[in-house]
Amino acid sequence: MAVAWPPPRFVAAFAAAELGVASAVAVASSLVLQKISKTCMSLTAAQLRDLSGAIADRIYIQIAGWHLYLGDAKLAQPLAEELAGFLNQGAAAAVRSALERLQVPVGGGSSRFPLARLIPPGQLMDLEEILEPFCSDTGKTPLATDACN
Repeated sequence: MAVAWPPPRFVAAFAAAELGVASAVAVASSLVLQKISKTCMSLTAAQLRDLSGAIADRIYIQIAGWHLYLGDAKLAQPLAEELAGFLNQGAAAAVRSALERLQVPVGGGSSRFPLARLIPPGQLMDLEEILEPFCSDTGKTPLATDACN
C-alpha cells in the first residue's frame, strides 16, 4: 500500500501553524474531498446517498441469531463508499472486494473483522441486487448510469 507524502495530518498541522485556523480548515476540507473523490469517482453524491440508504434498510450482520442492520450499525455509508470504488468490476466482484476491505471493529475496537465474515451468505445476493443498477446502463432505475463502463 502506497503511503502519501506528506501525510494529510502533517499538512493540516502545518497549515494550522503557518496559515492560521481558517486556512487549516480549508486545507483539511480539501484533503477530505480529495479522498472522497478518489473513492467515489463513479457515483454522484445523490447516488451514494441512495445506495447507502438501500444498504441500511436491507443488509444486516448476523451475530448469535440476531440481525443488526448496517444502517443501525453505522456501516451502510462506509460500505457504500467502498462499493463505489469497485463498480467497474461488476456487482458480484464489487460486493466481495468491498466486504473484504471494510474492517469492522469488535469488542470496543480490540479486534477487527472484515465485514464479509459477519454477513450471512444470503445477504450477498441481496447486496448484489442492490448494487446492480449502479453498475449497468440498462435503465432499470433512474439511478442507473454508465458509471461502470
